[in-house]
Amino acid sequence: MSPALRALLHEVIDYAGQFPPAALSLADASAEFQAIMGSPDRFWTRRFIVKAPQLSELSGTLQETPLAIVARPAAEGLRAQLTTIVDEIAALVEEDGHPESLEIAIPPNEAALKEALGVMKKRADDLAGTQVYFELGWGDDLPDLMSEVASTWEDVGFKARTGGVTAAEFPSPARLAEFLHTATSLDLPFKLTAGLHDPMTHEDEELGVTRFGFLNALGAAALARSEDLSTREVHDLLLAEDVRDGAAGLSLGDYTLDESAAHDFRSIFGGFGSCSVAEPRDGLAAFFKHNS
Repeated sequence: MSPALRALLHEVIDYAGQFPPAALSLADASAEFQAIMGSPDRFWTRRFIVKAPQLSELSGTLQETPLAIVARPAAEGLRAQLTTIVDEIAALVEEDGHPESLEIAIPPNEAALKEALGVMKKRADDLAGTQVYFELGWGDDLPDLMSEVASTWEDVGFKARTGGVTAAEFPSPARLAEFLHTATSLDLPFKLTAGLHDPMTHEDEELGVTRFGFLNALGAAALARSEDLSTREVHDLLLAEDVRDGAAGLSLGDYTLDESAAHDFRSIFGGFGSCSVAEPRDGLAAFFKHNS
């Protein structure tokens, strides 16, 4: 593994064992996370993902566990729900330290977005040390919306869903390219989640979707930042079949990502959520074997 690829993949996964398709209980997912962190897979892994409604039962049990909190509030009563979440984070801090991220799926309407921004900005002091990410879905106006939100609250990051268990959860290559180009060109913190189990992008004929590879997705985003690529060029790298790792770095098509650029990219990229660490690890091993 080149130094560039090592920098790109180090602690890149937030373990989401409670989520489909693994769908483990909190206790089983927590045990699996602890096992991962005591194994060589520690290289890949950063945070343990928990659901916001579980916060009240976690206080005092997760010392020194890097946490990512996922919230999916309803549009009705949004302000109260987010206020409760921040209150519970503040209580958690007393026992366990700051969660590293709070990832909020914003209901798809303008009023909900404004309300969420208002709560988060008002409670920013209680969230010091916790990176907040908004998941805004895949609307036609996503790039403009990201720019507008970032201009309103400069500390906010963004999260994009790259797959799931149904076809509807997968964005098109064009949509993902727009998101990655916007985030990297505007220097916005961002994360990805779901679907990135394989190194290389490929077509899933059964679901009728494009399954994105983590080498394609991360490589395309990192090269967008280092090479000032266009959205179209990012799109093409997401689908690139000519992906290889060598002494100079990770190459996609005609572009090569070196170690310095990989480290720079990771300054804004917070990793991706996955219910499995073994699948990306084994997929990368197979990639190297195939390309040796």
